[in-house]
Amino acid sequence: MSRYKRAIRDFRMRYLLGVVLRCDGSFSRAAAHAGIDVLYLRRILREHGIGRAQIREMLVNRELLRQGLPPRKPARSVSVSASANVSARRAA
Repeated sequence: MSRYKRAIRDFRMRYLLGVVLRCDGSFSRAAAHAGIDVLYLRRILREHGIGRAQIREMLVNRELLRQGLPPRKPARSVSVSASANVSARRAA
């Protein structure tokens, strides 16, 4: 995958993840806000290894930080580079 395509893909994932978090984890509201179908939103996030459990964990940590408490340690770390490796393995 070219650097350009990877950059577009990573931007799309970060944008959609941000929209989901702004919509408090509601995939249907996030999809409506982004102007896309809910199934497409879920597919994009799933391609990067992000599901409901990871979204919930991010929301809990955001609330803990707002209260001045330390965030919980993630059960499984999700990063753009790690998600790209998962997608590359699926494609192979």
